[in-house]
Amino acid sequence: MANGEVWPPDYGKVLSRRLEELHSWRADPDKLRRVKAYYKTHPVDFIRHWCDTYDPRAAMHGGRSRMP
Repeated sequence: MANGEVWPPDYGKVLSRRLEELHSWRADPDKLRRVKAYYKTHPVDFIRHWCDTYDPRAAMHGGRSRMP
């Protein structure tokens, strides 16, 4: 893991951080413009910061099927 990240992450904290960021961007159109410009040229960062994975096998066994 990079930058001292811990595995598995605390999914609640990840989702909470995402919501805080999203609200912050929506409240500041200039910040939203800058963020969009950044992610336009950094697609891997967008995936790491905002996308989830889905594993249906985990759900069949009672595990967590969606993970940030």
